[in-house]
Amino acid sequence: MGRRTKPVKIKRYRKSFGGAAAKRQTAKRWTVFLIVLALVFVVGFFAARPIIDAASGFWYSLQNRGADGPDTPVSEDLSVPDSSEAVVSEISQPPSSQEDIPVALPEEGTWRAVDFASVATPQAAAVTAQQLKSEGVTHVMITLKDAAGNLYYPTSVPQAKDRVSGTSLDARAVAQAFLAEGIRPCAYLEAFRDPGAAYAAPEMAVSYLNQGMLWLDTSRELGGKPWLNPYNEDACRYVLALAEETADLGYTDVVMGSVQFPSGYGLNYCGFGENAQQQTKPQVLKNIIGRLDALGEEKGVNIWIALPGEAASGQKLDSYVENPVSFGAKNLLITARFSYTDEGALVTDGLDAEALQTAAQLAKEAGTQRLALQVQGSAVDGEAAQALYKAAKEAGFTGKF
Repeated sequence: MGRRTKPVKIKRYRKSFGGAAAKRQTAKRWTVFLIVLALVFVVGFFAARPIIDAASGFWYSLQNRGADGPDTPVSEDLSVPDSSEAVVSEISQPPSSQEDIPVALPEEGTWRAVDFASVATPQAAAVTAQQLKSEGVTHVMITLKDAAGNLYYPTSVPQAKDRVSGTSLDARAVAQAFLAEGIRPCAYLEAFRDPGAAYAAPEMAVSYLNQGMLWLDTSRELGGKPWLNPYNEDACRYVLALAEETADLGYTDVVMGSVQFPSGYGLNYCGFGENAQQQTKPQVLKNIIGRLDALGEEKGVNIWIALPGEAASGQKLDSYVENPVSFGAKNLLITARFSYTDEGALVTDGLDAEALQTAAQLAKEAGTQRLALQVQGSAVDGEAAQALYKAAKEAGFTGKF
């Protein structure tokens, strides 16, 4: 038998697998780990808000599924639609049989909404004024601030200077052109529906559950926009400053739209700040309306508060809580929107003869001095609109344009 070979014993030394080199390798691993951790923290910090916004947007999308958009979609029109018509009355007086519209007592006359092109330059405004004078028009309405927050004149209000449209006009010269022809210029301004100001100064805007993020009136994918917060004093001063500036530019009447709380989806997620614990929504709106009325008296102009017909009829009060006709605005403009579907069905916003009678009585009890009705939409010349004008006259409104 051969001799058995003795197996070779393998010796292992701690140094082969440890020592200084291993320690350096371990230190490198920890360094890389800490750097990656820091990067994750930084990225997470900056990505948190978009992620939460996306999550809230997803929630709004679920709420909006099957819907066409927010209750009151944001519009970027440059002017009040040319097809708009209005009926106005001095509600403290009995109904008149005259066809003209007593909107700026003691004068009487008819109103006309003009588009931007008609007043783009002082020369164009002068030509338009002469033409409208020959037609017997005594009041014109010009949009100077729209629902997107765009201003169409060079403003001196600091918070609004960055949002002047590139197609702005010389608002003072335009007003003078109409005054020279004996026509009273009326400016239209959106108040709290102002996404431009909300993005520029988020501290003045409605927040998402008071968490420091902007609330949107629908999902971002559907074009959701933020709103200014009526509870915020800076936002109220901003609205008042624009109304005052417009009056100083020579406009005899100022119509303020969206003097309300937001409309849209997810209203229960609106955050209004700590002031919301001190006053109710109707109290806040009555306060700003009172301040606008006082400003009008100080400046010698008629400041009108515009209300959607669905609110004035009491059918949709989410943005007001109470019927806003009862808020006591000195001058009140109720807007009815009529349109037809593709199938030819008439779509209205709840205003009918009974609703007009109720609104007129409610406004009179609240101390409103002038009450106006404006009809807008594709059905403005239809039988339904004419029937509404007839009902308005019976309720105390007179005339139309």
